[in-house]
Amino acid sequence: MTNEQVGEQSQFFTLRVWCEEVGNGRTEFRGTLKHVLSGQTTHFRDWQTLIALIEATWADSDKISSK
Repeated sequence: MTNEQVGEQSQFFTLRVWCEEVGNGRTEFRGTLKHVLSGQTTHFRDWQTLIALIEATWADSDKISSK
């Protein structure tokens, strides 16, 4: 794989994660995921959603790059 091919398969994100109190001494993780190239920012509350967001972004970028 060439450096150019690797660059085409790269995605750039910023990720912010924090713990938020939700009452009765309970806390939940919260976060935002920003796709740097598109500027799209999405909020999430669990790790499964974070993974799904990354996978969806990758799938969308594959559709665009294959045109």
